[in-house]
Amino acid sequence: MLRSLRKTGSEKINMSFIICNIFVCLTLLSGTAVLASAGGLAKVLFSRGTVIETFFKPDNGLHGVWVTTVANKDFPSKKGLSAEEQKKEADKILDKVKDMSLNTIFLQVRPGSDALYKSSIYPWSAVLTGEQGKDPGYDPLLYFIDGAHKRGLKLFAWINPYRVQTKANLDELAETNPAKINQAWTVTTSDGQLYYDPGIPDVRKMIEDGIMEIVNNYNVDGIVFDDYFYPEKNFSDSNSYKQYGGGKSIEDFRRDNVNKLVSEVHSKIKSANPKIEFGISPVGVWANKSQSVLGCSTKGAFSSYYDQYADTRLWVKRNWVDFICPQIYWSIGDKRADYSTVLNWWSNTVKGTDVKLYVAHAVYKQGSNEEGWRSPDQIILQLREAIKYPEYKGSVFFDYADLLKNVDGGADAIAKYYKGKLSANSFGRTLEISSPKENTMTNESKINIVGYSDANYPLLINGVPADRSPDGYFCHTVNLSSGTNEIKICHKGVTKTLYVLCKAEVLRSVQPQNDITADGGSQINITATAHVNATVYATVHGTRVDMTPVDAPGYGDDSGDENPDSDYVTYMGTYTLPDATTEAQDLGKISVTALWGGLEKTLEGAHVKVNALSFKTGQSCIATIKPSSAVNKQYVETFIYADNLYRPVACPQLPGSWDYVETNSDGTPKKYFCGSMTYYRLSCGLMLYSGNLTLEAKTPAPNRIKKVVQSSADNGRYTEFTFDFTSKVTYNATTDVVWKNSGYNTSGKRNYAIDSFNANYYTIYFFNTTYAANINVKDNPIVSSASVEKVNDTTYKYTFKLKRTGKFFGTNVYYNDQGKFVLDFKNPWDGNIKNLKVSIDAGHGGVDYGAAAGNVNEKTLNLDYALTVRDLLINKYGLDPSNIYMTRTTDTLIAPTKSQDLQKRTLNMINFGSDLSICIHQNDGGGEGFETYYFQPYSQELAACVQSHLAQAYRNCGFAHKDRGYKSCTQTAYYSCRQTQFPSVLVECGFIDNANDRGFLTSKSGKDAITQALAKSIVEYANTYMR
Repeated sequence: MLRSLRKTGSEKINMSFIICNIFVCLTLLSGTAVLASAGGLAKVLFSRGTVIETFFKPDNGLHGVWVTTVANKDFPSKKGLSAEEQKKEADKILDKVKDMSLNTIFLQVRPGSDALYKSSIYPWSAVLTGEQGKDPGYDPLLYFIDGAHKRGLKLFAWINPYRVQTKANLDELAETNPAKINQAWTVTTSDGQLYYDPGIPDVRKMIEDGIMEIVNNYNVDGIVFDDYFYPEKNFSDSNSYKQYGGGKSIEDFRRDNVNKLVSEVHSKIKSANPKIEFGISPVGVWANKSQSVLGCSTKGAFSSYYDQYADTRLWVKRNWVDFICPQIYWSIGDKRADYSTVLNWWSNTVKGTDVKLYVAHAVYKQGSNEEGWRSPDQIILQLREAIKYPEYKGSVFFDYADLLKNVDGGADAIAKYYKGKLSANSFGRTLEISSPKENTMTNESKINIVGYSDANYPLLINGVPADRSPDGYFCHTVNLSSGTNEIKICHKGVTKTLYVLCKAEVLRSVQPQNDITADGGSQINITATAHVNATVYATVHGTRVDMTPVDAPGYGDDSGDENPDSDYVTYMGTYTLPDATTEAQDLGKISVTALWGGLEKTLEGAHVKVNALSFKTGQSCIATIKPSSAVNKQYVETFIYADNLYRPVACPQLPGSWDYVETNSDGTPKKYFCGSMTYYRLSCGLMLYSGNLTLEAKTPAPNRIKKVVQSSADNGRYTEFTFDFTSKVTYNATTDVVWKNSGYNTSGKRNYAIDSFNANYYTIYFFNTTYAANINVKDNPIVSSASVEKVNDTTYKYTFKLKRTGKFFGTNVYYNDQGKFVLDFKNPWDGNIKNLKVSIDAGHGGVDYGAAAGNVNEKTLNLDYALTVRDLLINKYGLDPSNIYMTRTTDTLIAPTKSQDLQKRTLNMINFGSDLSICIHQNDGGGEGFETYYFQPYSQELAACVQSHLAQAYRNCGFAHKDRGYKSCTQTAYYSCRQTQFPSVLVECGFIDNANDRGFLTSKSGKDAITQALAKSIVEYANTYMR
């Protein structure tokens, strides 16, 4: 944000000359972009009206969820519900699955040796009615199938082939249960579960017949086994081994039994209905590398081959399954069984076969303290890893109830991912707190918690959700109580705690602080920052001055300095110095007292003295203009009204010039006041700050203009008129453009603007002049004729007619080495792009950070954009690098102080001979959007051109941003826009403290689009208006 020099008295001293460069303040846009990311291309969409978000592109395979019925985990919620109640629960599950953009349900229809469908082999499951074998009054599997298909979902019947009961108790089995009828088929495990013995051929036939019941009678999309095969190594199957072992080892015997079941089920399903998929979801590791050279590089993980006697690798290689869905229930980076390592093993195993690779993910582990699972982004990381492999065809999540828990927003993120709405902008970010720092103390009753996060997952600050930009930036306000406040910030399983001490203070600061010596009758504005609703007063030399709240300098003008939520406001009171006497007066120090809420505080300000009377009645008073500062010795800034410093007709005066000062009836100089500043009006009608004048009691000889000579300067870039003066006097100049009053700003100052720059004449007045020579205009590019006219006995004017309406590009005035007054008109550009001279200023730098939000500061963005615009002008449009001036190319100020820095930058651009200049800034202060400012009227068309290109660039990016328009900056009078030598605009890119604006201000695609728009607008303006 460009600060105009109008904040304190010392800064106003440095306002001392008109600087009006064309500054184009970069407003970042975001263009259409494609992000290359693991597993595919992310697509660019536009969200919230202002910010471009880049979203991960999901795979288009199977996206499933396990719906567990054993122990009533997922469905039904409890035993004994009516059929209608169960149907409502089923509908709720189906709707939720659809809403999450999943497309498949793995419904557990045989939790044990029972069924959730009408079977001639297995009794109705006890999870339905509480009693095994009791008809629930409807067919749950059929209801789920119909409901799934109506919603566009697939339904896979999930079978536990061998398990009978999780706790062996034959009394709980229905009389028709095969396990109760054929008790010799069952084995009780060491932990009390009841299983069928896989080694008995009749068991295998029963299981296969039960599966074929489903295949033949129900329109299922698939059949899936889970990981329950041989439940333990010491399984009591000695009888079946003796009877059917056939000389094999016990291990091979067991594997062969499971292999037969798998191969036969696959064969039968394919014979009956080839469209039905058959697959198995085994434990994630077939074998560890330490167990087999073909195994996975895992360390001691439970393996299907050695611990369950399930040769899952063989099933894949022989195409006995249509899909394999390994339960890779470890995190990425797990030291025992790394997810990525296991996934890679399965991908290589599936490669070259007809088997699809689905991955089962452990949603139930989200938020746990197991390695890698504390953060809810683990599942998304796994999905992004899986999509790298062409063999990967989808994922299944265990299980539905755990998705519903939505631990730390993990399930919501999965849904966003499959909807194509999971933002890549901030994905993977961890919680970062930029401010406040730990153990902060504040006087405010509110504090902003600022930082970064992953915008895909909830951020809670003291339990309240915080808004974020797509890249995770947040600025959340927390109300404070007096004393120590504990603030908890929770995000992705991490909680950070801040302690903030809130200690109210009634009075913060007092201005002015620098000692003041002024003339009698002068006014001093005393300001103080104090608590809202405080009683505030100043005391000067025993006189009480009541102070009232006012808008601080800069408020209401988009300068970005205000904080509307602060508990502290600016109070002001005006003290009028006593009349001068023949002796100097010492009034002592200003003191300010504030009272609020039982608190009282007094602070001291400047030491105040009154000058002795210096003029006597009847004397003439003249003012000689002196340089405004050590940096700027070329110009002194002037004003039209002291109560409005920012009228757009300011005309810089040259050091060494003199003029009469308006006086009071007693002959003393008449003072005008604006704030704490004192001004004198000269006979030319302009006002100058008292610090830029030396007052004397004398009557100089008047000026005579002996002749006017026309010439061409700087290789034809300027048409020059040299006025032969006998005395250096003041001047005033204007064009005939019509300004319109467009109302008042929040500080009561008039705003001025123009509809278009349509001037035909430029007029310059010379004062204290009693003779002016005629002028003859020779052919030149800018003016067609000129005339001289006597205005009164001491004033003459020269009027120059422009060759073309509105074709005026600024003037420069100075005294040459012979003391003659020189007026240079900038000629139209010759159309040769190599000759176009552009200055680019990256605002702020060094210790001056400008606006800031989190760890993003304005000075860095400004420099990045400025360098990019320069490169575009050179590489794309062909400008000569030597004709582009950069005020800075590194992170630095170019003068010792900020005010001197602004002056030096502008002087450098003037002395460079710029045709136009561009200043790059970002805004702050709580608004949003972009805007372009101009000060001198002939900069209006440049402002319109720049704003138009920026707006078009936003539209081309596919979203509508708040176009704040182009406007005159006569209120704010940005320092960089007040010079008279060339057209100048200032563009505010967006509000860096607005989360959405800042989102695109910091995006690469935004920078590319906006810098291209700026470069194009500069070249188009030159081609359209400057030729």
